[in-house]
Amino acid sequence: MFEIVMGIDDFLIQLVKYWILTLILTESLDAEEAKDDLRRTVPDFDTYLENGQIEVIPYTHGYVKDGVLDSKKILNGWIEKTNQTLDSGYEGLRLSGNSFWLETHWEDFVCYEREVDSGIGKYHMMALCTYSLDNCNIIGIADLVSNHQFVLAKKEGKWARIDNSGRKRAEEAQAKLKETLDNSENLVKERTAELEESYKSLLENEIRLNEAQKMAHIGSWDWDIITDKMYWSDETYRIFEFDPLEFDATYDSFLNYIHPEDRDYVDNAVKAALNGEPYSIDFRIVLADGEECIVHAQSEVIFNDENIPIRMKGTVQDITERKRMEDSLRQSEALLSTFLEQLPVGIGLADTQGRWLVINNMFRRFVSEVIPSRDPENSLRWMAWRADGRLLEQSEWPSERALRGENITLGVDFLYTSDDERGIWTHVSSVPFLNEAGEITGAITVIQDIDEQKRTGETLEKIEKIRIKEIHHRIKNNLQVISSLLSLESERFSDAKMLETLRESQNRVASMALIHEELYEGDKIDTFDFAAYLWKLTSELFSSYNVGNNNISLNLDLEQVYLGMDTAIPLGIIVNELVSNALKHAFPAGSKGEIQIRLRKAETPATNHDISDSGPCSMEKDSFDYILRVADNGKGMPEEIDFENADSLGLKLVNILVEQIDGYIELKRDHGTEFTIWFRNVEE
Repeated sequence: MFEIVMGIDDFLIQLVKYWILTLILTESLDAEEAKDDLRRTVPDFDTYLENGQIEVIPYTHGYVKDGVLDSKKILNGWIEKTNQTLDSGYEGLRLSGNSFWLETHWEDFVCYEREVDSGIGKYHMMALCTYSLDNCNIIGIADLVSNHQFVLAKKEGKWARIDNSGRKRAEEAQAKLKETLDNSENLVKERTAELEESYKSLLENEIRLNEAQKMAHIGSWDWDIITDKMYWSDETYRIFEFDPLEFDATYDSFLNYIHPEDRDYVDNAVKAALNGEPYSIDFRIVLADGEECIVHAQSEVIFNDENIPIRMKGTVQDITERKRMEDSLRQSEALLSTFLEQLPVGIGLADTQGRWLVINNMFRRFVSEVIPSRDPENSLRWMAWRADGRLLEQSEWPSERALRGENITLGVDFLYTSDDERGIWTHVSSVPFLNEAGEITGAITVIQDIDEQKRTGETLEKIEKIRIKEIHHRIKNNLQVISSLLSLESERFSDAKMLETLRESQNRVASMALIHEELYEGDKIDTFDFAAYLWKLTSELFSSYNVGNNNISLNLDLEQVYLGMDTAIPLGIIVNELVSNALKHAFPAGSKGEIQIRLRKAETPATNHDISDSGPCSMEKDSFDYILRVADNGKGMPEEIDFENADSLGLKLVNILVEQIDGYIELKRDHGTEFTIWFRNVEE
């Protein structure tokens, strides 16, 4: 707000030079008079009027109405006029007026000036106030100056601008204040943005925390002991199935939802925690629907400087499912342990060092803390034999082999020596124990007590052996009876041919009876020493034909060979036929000679025993197990006799029996007669 103080003589000139304005006239000058005066002073005045750039308004229109000064109405009128000029394309409003005629109400006038000054600065508006110094006293001038930004006064014939120092300082202070406020506002905005970001981050963290608590089923809580108020997280409310709006979160309310049987336990644990003891307990709660849940609570107590508890905060977790799983696991473990303990076999799991990790009651009967082979004292109690009768090495025991990766499912029979020096038969099997990566981390060993079974089997075997021996004995007796009947029957005939036939039949029966006699008297029930049998058989034949040692000699070269009945009986009859033929036909009456019988295993080189390599091809020879040779140095078999198609019953019987034992027979007629037979033991 500006004030011009000047003499009346050049008032209008200076005023018009300074402004293109809206001029508010005093009561001493009406509007038309003012326009006439302005036309003389202002060039193109009428043009300004037509363009609306200058407007002359009577004071009654601008200041008062009905003789009353209304500063608010005046300022609103100026604001309206300013808006009109802005709408017309101008940058603002300039106005000038002289309201000094209001000095009769000086206090109202000063107040009006102050309000106008504070209001004008907020709009695109400039005002020039003109007053006459002649009408002002010192106090009045001071009041006027204090309410204006600066004063224009004519001094020594020149106009000068006098700034309002107090106003200036106030404006500077106001500018500084505005700057401070602007800076503060910026700081507030920045701080607000930071707080909003922090709040957003805090909210996101709280959401994450709630989600994490929900996934883990872990809630948090905080108890203000002084006020007895509790803060529960969302998950805590979910665990207890409480509505936050309905639940009175106090300690007593919390206790009411604990299972009655656990309430004192929880209360005592809390009291102990308030005295400094740890608080980590499991207890049951009862939900609204009556269902029971198991929770785990853990907390810490905060004490003040006087060591008085003021807060208790912690977590609560629903462990119902975990507890049920643990109970189920314990039941399964108990069931498995009971199952293992009651098994009729011993079960053990050893690590790679041979230490037993798991064993049952039956297993403890036979082993110590380590695998027997690694415990010299205990290993002496275990013995097992290979098929060849050799004692099994400890490195070959099933548990040791399993640790090397072998599956010993068939197992090995061991003879275990107990504390009372009693031998107990056991059957031991073992397989590797593998981890998830397929690596061997131990061995699972199973021990079966087969002592009773073994001994029962031995008893049954003895009984069976006795029974079979008895059968052999009866068969032998029956065959001997048949032989005796044939002998008695031969006494009724005088025909030489008939007598020969009866004697041959008697010898055949005797050869079979002799085999059953050997089986009855031997240690084995299904195999016997065929070499020993040949000694007896040939002796019986020589005795039957009344051959003296001085006429025909017998040369036996026999390896010890054990044959089964299915091979021995046909082979015995074959030898009986071949030796009988030699005794009957090879040597004329009174002539001397020799009968040779050789028995060898096929792997023995035939040339070392004068057995010819001729006969079946080498491939066929390799397929046979044994070689039997029956030869004589007599007159030999006539060439006209076809051995394979002979009419003789004896030779036919030989061919049939060789075929029966899947053997091969060969005849040589050089220097006598020689039969060579390749055969297998059909029971092997």
